[in-house]
Amino acid sequence: MEDIKTVGVVGLGVIGASWTALFLYKGFKVKVYDPYPIDEELFKKRIYANLSDLLALDQQDHSGYNLQDVFLNLELHNNLKDAVADTDFIQENAPERLELK
Repeated sequence: MEDIKTVGVVGLGVIGASWTALFLYKGFKVKVYDPYPIDEELFKKRIYANLSDLLALDQQDHSGYNLQDVFLNLELHNNLKDAVADTDFIQENAPERLELK
C-alpha cells in the first residue's frame, strides 16, 4: 500500500461513495467516475457525512483535521478514461451484472 497514492473509484452509489470517503480519509488522491451524471453537491454531502462518521469511529485526536481540506484530493470525471488514468489502484463498484462488468 505504500506505493499507492492515487485511487480511481468507478461507480458512485452508496458503496462507491463509502469507498471514496475512506480513501480520502486515509489521505489518498481520489479520482471518481460514474456512467450517470454526477450530482456534485449530493455526492459531496454523502462524502462529508461518511467522513464525519469515520472521524467519530476513529477515536483519535483530530483537532487539526479539516473535513473541507480533504475535498482538495477529490477529482470528479465525466469519462472513465480520465478517472483511471495515472491511478495506482482502481475500486470498481458496478452492479453485479455480467454484461456490465
